[in-house]
Amino acid sequence: MKEMEIFRLVLNEKSPQQTVYLRPKGEHDGRVMPVVIGIFEANAIQMGLFHIDPGRPLTHDLILGILDALQAKPVRMVINMLHKGTFYALLRLETERGPVDVDCRPSDAMALAARKGFPVFVEDEVFEQAAVEDPLALE
Repeated sequence: MKEMEIFRLVLNEKSPQQTVYLRPKGEHDGRVMPVVIGIFEANAIQMGLFHIDPGRPLTHDLILGILDALQAKPVRMVINMLHKGTFYALLRLETERGPVDVDCRPSDAMALAARKGFPVFVEDEVFEQAAVEDPLALE
């Protein structure tokens, strides 16, 4: 399993599909993993990355508020599967009853991670299937 960082978020105003690029944390071999996401999720990730305060809680802020009220702490997310072009992920929560893994969309978990700072992981097999040479890398 590789710890990743959100390396780049590419917004395309002419398309409903946006792309977040993940790269292995501390490793810079020129490969990145593009994850296509929706515009709303891209905006939610961007707001978390840049610490933009919307004034009132948006959906991801609401989720974190609910988790906090229930004393469930998000500690990591793992993109654990790529099936027919769709990524799948698990959000690990620490609770009073012990760890709980919740099925989620990677984009939603990344929006939470951008707000709370917990790590993002990708299974090695998924990274090998999805990694591409960074299209914006300087030679």
